[in-house]
Amino acid sequence: MESSVTLSLYLSRAGPASTYGAAGSLVLVLMWVYYSSLILFFGAAFTRVSVQRRGGIIEPGPGAVKVRTEIIGEAGDS
Repeated sequence: MESSVTLSLYLSRAGPASTYGAAGSLVLVLMWVYYSSLILFFGAAFTRVSVQRRGGIIEPGPGAVKVRTEIIGEAGDS
């Protein structure tokens, strides 16, 4: 939410072409994605800690898909 407000404020005041030329829009979109992902991950971490402090357990929903990690060797490995 705050990143959207900051982005719109910057666009209304400065204009992307004045600072970074033609690449200004790309820079702004990348900044918005970066800050949005930080907000998402902070929210997830906050939710996890909050649930654990209250003694709860986070369980996946019925439609969740289990992910398995495998290490795949190279072609010459035996």
